[in-house]
Amino acid sequence: MDEATRTQAIHTKPAFLVDGSRHELPIGLYRVGRDPQSHLVLSDTSLSRLHFVVDVSPHQAQLIDVGSSNGTFVNRKKVRSIWLKNGDRIRIGDHSLLFSAPLFPASRLENSGIAEATTGPDLKSSGNIGIVSMLALMVAGASLFLQLLNREQFMQRQEAPFRWKHRKAKPATQSFAKTLDEQWLEALKDFKDGDEEKACASVRDLLKTLTKESLLKLKAQSFYERKCRL
Repeated sequence: MDEATRTQAIHTKPAFLVDGSRHELPIGLYRVGRDPQSHLVLSDTSLSRLHFVVDVSPHQAQLIDVGSSNGTFVNRKKVRSIWLKNGDRIRIGDHSLLFSAPLFPASRLENSGIAEATTGPDLKSSGNIGIVSMLALMVAGASLFLQLLNREQFMQRQEAPFRWKHRKAKPATQSFAKTLDEQWLEALKDFKDGDEEKACASVRDLLKTLTKESLLKLKAQSFYERKCRL
């Protein structure tokens, strides 16, 4: 392969273009935020430690805001979850990221992002506006929220061995993934109802159970760091 062909092959891989630099997105979860452990680290105090993740597969990429304080904007629209297309521009804080994926097919799926929820003064003053899970649940309901997170596809890939073992041991019970989702939603409900101590205890127990990296674990970690370590 000559140099020109090699360069062309590299530039067809999905990537973020940021301030003149190219950051390729490998298959899997790609983290963006100010946390030093993120794949793309952006030094900006207005950003959350884990601001958003991109779930990258060979032919598509889904951006998911995991509860950032100041939101994620794609083509000037605030989103919670969206299928990225070649040329999409993402803005977080003072940073602009251009998504480049020339070989990705045009998506036939409607974007799964939910419109920004309208919030009153009480919700903003309580700090709940930063809890994307709760807002999505209020706007769209639990069914769409779980679909939004692409739960089944993600959990099958990340938690499959443990789920299979759990189902084999207790065939009459609900799936392990569903149980974890219910525990997460119950914790959010407790927090909304003002029982912060119970909510934080539930999230702490959930983090002990989630031994493998998953989107649910990332969201729980983000929630715990922002709401329970005060």
